[in-house]
Amino acid sequence: MKKDWQSILWREWRNSHDEQYAQQLYALIADTPAPSISFGVLMVFSAITGATIGLLVGLALGPSAALWQQLMLVGAVIGSIRGGYLGLNLSWRTYLTRLGASLPVGKPDEWLVGGVLLGGLGTFVFGPFFWVSALGLFWGMGGLIEWLNSGAKAPTYEYTYRAWFFWWRVLPSRIEQQKALRQACLDQPAVGEIWIEPLQLLANNTPSSESVHKIVSKLSHDDWLVRLQARHQLVLLGEGAIEPLRRIANDEETPMQPVGQWVLAMTEKG
Repeated sequence: MKKDWQSILWREWRNSHDEQYAQQLYALIADTPAPSISFGVLMVFSAITGATIGLLVGLALGPSAALWQQLMLVGAVIGSIRGGYLGLNLSWRTYLTRLGASLPVGKPDEWLVGGVLLGGLGTFVFGPFFWVSALGLFWGMGGLIEWLNSGAKAPTYEYTYRAWFFWWRVLPSRIEQQKALRQACLDQPAVGEIWIEPLQLLANNTPSSESVHKIVSKLSHDDWLVRLQARHQLVLLGEGAIEPLRRIANDEETPMQPVGQWVLAMTEKG
């Protein structure tokens, strides 16, 4: 568990439909070191951006393929060096903010389909360099946007684009979640104090005496701790909570539908 708690909490964070709860989770894990693969991602994407800029400069200077190749190579080397420098002592917060700055606005599935179609058309018309150039420009524009927005008013990309991150990671079970939170508080005592009360609530495995409808109504409470406890109690109720949650999850007219679907998935997982 000591090695896996970050992964479990990222799964919980990515799948959460409670913004306040997600922010508390993020504060617990955001400033931990990012994995080594993130260093490589920054280097590769920065190298592609450098190559793209080199290609654009070459196109502006004249129709010389040899010159284009040389400028692309120089740009790629400079870009990879810059990406490596940015990747030194990288935290998850910095890494996700940088990724978020280069992500499109909208639903991931819509952009994926649109990107494939546009990429296929662009490759057919302009050749294979279209993919490289498009990716490089996207990453470069993201870096520019992040730089322009740096400071107190910088957008919180990690919340806006949470659905894009860790999309392959499924919702953890209640037991996994609790163990991960306890381990996180041991490893991150400076930010773990706020979780003392929530962990005490989650440690209570006695089913609530309140009716399931009363507990469900707490899912929209103003206090995130009350909402957290309600979700915990519904998971403990198991089969008894599934039907009321299913009604919410299937009701497209209620703003609670995403929360209902999330808690229903938690309850079915156990």
